[in-house]
Amino acid sequence: MLIQYGADPGLVDSHGFNALHLAVQSPQPMLVLYILSLGRLDIDTKDGVGQYTGLMWAANEGNALNIKLLLQFGASVDAVDQRGATPLHWAVTKGNRMCIRKLLEYGSDPTAKDQGGKSAVDLVHENKLGRIWDQAVLEATVLESSDTLQKKTVNRSIYLLPYIVLPIVLKTLSSFPWFTGLPLALAEFIVMHLIVEKLLIVVPNSGELLKTPYASSIFQASAWWLFLTWAWVLVSATPNIIILHILFFVTFSIAMACFYRCSVANPGFIENANSLDSIQETAVELADSHQLDIRHFCTTCMIKKPLRSKHCKVCNRCVARFDHHCPWIFNCIGLENHRVFMMFMLNMVICITIFVSISAQYLIANATPIGDMPPEELKCLLGPTICNYFAYDTWTLVITCWAAFHLFWSTCLLLMHFYQIAMGVTTNEAVNSHRYGYQDYKKFAHNNASTNQPEPDATSSIAATMTSSSSTSLPNERSALLCLPLCKNKHAVRSTSKSKGCSISNCCSCANSIMSSHSAHRKYRQPLNKRSGNPFDYGCRTNCVDFWSNNGAVNWYEAYDIQHVNNSPLSGTKFYSPVARHSIEL
Repeated sequence: MLIQYGADPGLVDSHGFNALHLAVQSPQPMLVLYILSLGRLDIDTKDGVGQYTGLMWAANEGNALNIKLLLQFGASVDAVDQRGATPLHWAVTKGNRMCIRKLLEYGSDPTAKDQGGKSAVDLVHENKLGRIWDQAVLEATVLESSDTLQKKTVNRSIYLLPYIVLPIVLKTLSSFPWFTGLPLALAEFIVMHLIVEKLLIVVPNSGELLKTPYASSIFQASAWWLFLTWAWVLVSATPNIIILHILFFVTFSIAMACFYRCSVANPGFIENANSLDSIQETAVELADSHQLDIRHFCTTCMIKKPLRSKHCKVCNRCVARFDHHCPWIFNCIGLENHRVFMMFMLNMVICITIFVSISAQYLIANATPIGDMPPEELKCLLGPTICNYFAYDTWTLVITCWAAFHLFWSTCLLLMHFYQIAMGVTTNEAVNSHRYGYQDYKKFAHNNASTNQPEPDATSSIAATMTSSSSTSLPNERSALLCLPLCKNKHAVRSTSKSKGCSISNCCSCANSIMSSHSAHRKYRQPLNKRSGNPFDYGCRTNCVDFWSNNGAVNWYEAYDIQHVNNSPLSGTKFYSPVARHSIEL
């Protein structure tokens, strides 16, 4: 409000602080972005306390996001205060790795000395921050490096390793007694994992592991060794079930074709901002409409985020109608490849089920009867039948058990996705439903009606919202930038939730996701007029038709508010229930 009525953000108080100096001392990056986007002050203006710039204050506060914004808008990393200290000196004193890393990425000189003759490196030794410094330098060096050949070589090595190690692990299980083979196989897998994590990955952390094709390669190696086992062993041994063999080959071929297509496809990446002017224009526009917060603006891509989009930390891009990032696919699942992903999952489940059936018939028909086996081969703790199968063809049985394990989690994941598609919600919206106002429509509408207060001005809205946005807790409804009017239509759309997809750390996490999704959807057992509203849920039939038909009724790259969705051809189709006529700002 003050800015709109002519207030000057460049004015200073008795300490020489202007609006930017004060903004960077608080954890409110959107407020910093708004002030920077106004373009009315020098970003390197120094205060009257110690000749500190805004970048120095941000480094002192340890706020990496504020530092990133200042650097993107051209803040100088070489500016010095009255003691000759640079922003890097301040960041090292604070001991924040991300702040140090950002400054190094933008060319800050670690050897620059202050008036006391100390450099940032000297402060590292004094404060015993060697590990933090080394990690920050390593990350900054890797990100700054343009040696794509080295990165490709590392990824290729990681990709090929499971193809070599997995058959060794399976052969170990099939060649030794279980009490020897199981520990050896586990040790072999751990060694492979340590080689990838400690030797091949330059930056040793779990986030970098997700940026490699490691998990995807494990799945692919499993799939192709399963196929070779079927071709070498099962086809010739069970000619009487030719129909199952044909079905297996067809579903396997479709599954792998969909897998590779989904893996290389553009999931719906949204173009990043291409100029500083466009960033400033977008930020001011959002602030004027009371929407300058992390739900509407991506501070990495520096763009206005469409509805249902999300920034993927692994791919480092915003994805339209983002569902989840799948390490087994080694790609995001979004608007452009979600249907292909579902086809892959469906055919994979059918394919594995057929393989297990063929393998079971093969072992039942060909394994030596228990009475004809030598006594020394019966020393097994799994019962005579299973021991008989192990003694006859251990490799095939081990492969079958491995396939059955994948069948369990993939079936859970497939059912979860079918359920959520029917409910008109993405995985991201289910897991993070508390971050999206439209997923709790009735609550926000009631709050807006009960407070009966005038709409907050842009500047106060930004300040009020940023504090809640900086945490992961549920935003304060009274300060959130969501003006949701009370929906009086009896066909008000419903609120739903969905759960997380695949995870590299625990492929069985899909079970927890289903429990979470089921818990969130218990409200659907209530009468319609008691449910909260999800504006993207038009009923099971229509949700499924919209997902599988790809009719393009809504351009999710440019859908920024609910009114945009309501005005699309999608809202006019006979399958869709009418929604509230009010304009809903998100």
